[in-house]
Amino acid sequence: MPGSCDPPVEEGSEFLSILSDDITVKILVMLSSSPSSTRGLSRVLGVGESSISRRLKSLERLGIVEGRWVSSGGVNVKLYYMKAKEITIRIDSQGITVSLGRDIYPLRDPYYSLPVNRLFIGRKPQLEFLRRSEGVTFTVGMAGIGKTSLAAEYARAFDGPVLWNMVSESTTFFQLIRRISLFLAALGDKRILESLNQGYEDSDHLIGLLIDSLSKVRCLIVIDDYHNSHDDRIKDLVIRLSKSKIVSRILVISRKKPEFYIDRENMLVVREMSQEEAKELVSNLGTDPAGFGRVYAAVGGIPQLLILYSEAVKKGLSIPSIIEDISEYIAKEILDKMPYEERLVLELLSIVRRPSPYQMLKRLGIKGPKLRAAVTSLERSMLIERIGSQYYVNDMLARIVEKWLEDPEELHRIAAEFFSSSTRDEDLVEAIYHYIMGGDLARAASLMVKIIEPLAQARISLKPFEKILRVALDKHGELNPHLRGWACLAMGVVKKLEGLFGEALEYLYRSEEIGSSIGDQRLEVYSKIEGSIVLRQMGRYGEALKRLEEALSIARDIRDRYAVERILYNIAVVSFFTGNLDSSENYFRDILPRLSRSGDRFREALTLGWLGMIYRIRFKTRESLEALDRSSKIFLDLGAAHSLAIAYREVASTHFIAGNVVDAIDYQERAAALIDQNSYPHLAVGIKLDMSIYKALIGELEDSRKILGDAEELMRLKGIEDPEYIAILAVCRALNEYADGRNFYEYALNALELIDRCGIYRRIFIMSLIGVIMANTRSHREEGQHILSTLKAMLKGAGVRGEDIEEFLDTIARMIKIARSSNKAMIEK
Repeated sequence: MPGSCDPPVEEGSEFLSILSDDITVKILVMLSSSPSSTRGLSRVLGVGESSISRRLKSLERLGIVEGRWVSSGGVNVKLYYMKAKEITIRIDSQGITVSLGRDIYPLRDPYYSLPVNRLFIGRKPQLEFLRRSEGVTFTVGMAGIGKTSLAAEYARAFDGPVLWNMVSESTTFFQLIRRISLFLAALGDKRILESLNQGYEDSDHLIGLLIDSLSKVRCLIVIDDYHNSHDDRIKDLVIRLSKSKIVSRILVISRKKPEFYIDRENMLVVREMSQEEAKELVSNLGTDPAGFGRVYAAVGGIPQLLILYSEAVKKGLSIPSIIEDISEYIAKEILDKMPYEERLVLELLSIVRRPSPYQMLKRLGIKGPKLRAAVTSLERSMLIERIGSQYYVNDMLARIVEKWLEDPEELHRIAAEFFSSSTRDEDLVEAIYHYIMGGDLARAASLMVKIIEPLAQARISLKPFEKILRVALDKHGELNPHLRGWACLAMGVVKKLEGLFGEALEYLYRSEEIGSSIGDQRLEVYSKIEGSIVLRQMGRYGEALKRLEEALSIARDIRDRYAVERILYNIAVVSFFTGNLDSSENYFRDILPRLSRSGDRFREALTLGWLGMIYRIRFKTRESLEALDRSSKIFLDLGAAHSLAIAYREVASTHFIAGNVVDAIDYQERAAALIDQNSYPHLAVGIKLDMSIYKALIGELEDSRKILGDAEELMRLKGIEDPEYIAILAVCRALNEYADGRNFYEYALNALELIDRCGIYRRIFIMSLIGVIMANTRSHREEGQHILSTLKAMLKGAGVRGEDIEEFLDTIARMIKIARSSNKAMIEK
């Protein structure tokens, strides 16, 4: 059963493009008032008749104007008429729509558009399964089996609005929920969109709003390539939707069955076509079905392989009697017989890792008409697919084609240069990948330099980039020491963000050695800077400062002004951690106006954050919250989710100092909603540990223990050995043991033993909690009082007033009493 044709999206695209031509616009203006001939238009506009004629033919082919032969004074003259009184271009959340009266040409965002089904055969039971299903349905199957075509056929006949979403490895929950929010806003429900615009980051709240909306409105939302997702919150979204009663339909397309339980009634496993369906498909592709049984036995009912087979047969090729790998054989035969232009296009699209625009194909050097003809031919042959204006090759076919590339280095060079012309971080990552695959290791190394800072600022998705670094180090590192060095530096940053400090230092020491041996002093300097940050996070402040001083000497020698600024910045940070607050505050106050004037908003936000933390330690909570609020707003504007989560965590810490533990919990929950713990386990653990303590302090001991268990498990699974985290973990255990009336002393000692490897705020945090707990017990009262005396001296040295210190410790004592009394109440109950 052939599927219906899609609206002529390419004609809409072409019409939009011709509006940039001044002469064409003038022709349309004139014809909108009265019909005219080629000669008449030529005279009025002062343009040659051939030029006018060429434009009129394009407009006539697109159905915008109509040519009619009329008799005028005994002579036949062709007059051109506008087919519509007006032309309307509408831009909305669903894309762009060009309307010519009755004719509408939709131009959609490629992530919203339904894929094109030029031919659809059979699958009646599967379509019926989708039609009778309710709520969420998983459609799963291997690559090339026809999942997307089946979903598109169902979506085309759906009795309501449809939103199609493509998920890539870098797609985040907030990107997906924003797309859905725009769709729902167009349907009249703007609650999610308004929440997002107000800066709301609580994924639970947003999912709740979505479930409520989908319980009232009838629409279809498709989540294609779900298996690509690395964001656990997308998984949580799908789980919660699958457990909810909604009137809308959610179709999730994946190559893998979900990890969580799904009723069989809600899962459609797409298998190979039957022999009859496969035969019908081949016949509709224009291939003689004679002897098809033998072919079906070899190829099976995988639609993509059947298409490849049909293409081979149409070119007069024969199938060998013994076929070890039919897919590779057919791909090779098609490529060998394919016109040069078509093969180039197919090969280029096969090596790129995501749908790509027509502009990239232009870089192949194929002349315009020939390129358009090649793309059209490949699309009609279903060898390439299109979503909106983006072209791509089925993953399975791409892998086959890659084995038979005639000039892979040149293709990767073309892709690399296309992506490197962009300023977007994710495009530079793609450029690095293609330069490596194309053997241009020097260019890959030069781009790696540009990517270090956005990587360190967590603006690049870690998992996909880590794969590229593995390729660089394992396969190409020995060939180019510059690439090896910068890749080691980048890998050190990745491991730092993951909380694997030991591995991070190994990579950074290696990159520093390589920089020294090959004379790349920038590599050496940046390795020392990143190494100092890791050492600082490990509580090894003296070593961190020493490496920064070494880096500063080299940076000044080579006159790297930016590196000097980064080093001085990190020296100020180390000063903060070691309690030298005056030096640290003076530096940050001095640099802040310069950062504001220069437009470096990211570093401005960081600096505000450090000032906010300094104010907190001096118990200036109002000033601290104001600085951190300004910092958070900048990170929110920049879309820097990881940094925003850290800022929220610091706001929570200031609320703790002020005794506002409920507010502290609120900000920790906001922070947790922003990050994926698989990508950033170190930050996730820190949030969980603080949350465990805050929950205990308001008497929610069961929640506290559960969160603590989650944090411990994540630390174990990810191998995180942060001494500050180990100390806080011991505080959590001590607090819970104390609340239970059990012996907490061993845990308290464990926390205190690591205190010298903690920053000044965490020393205050640990000493206040442990000191108050001990001071409240008969057997450890004297020791607790000594800890509190030491803490008071530390705080006075930081400039905190004595009465503020006493008020803070009284607040801590009240909170710990709540934790203890809550447990007693639970036991009595």
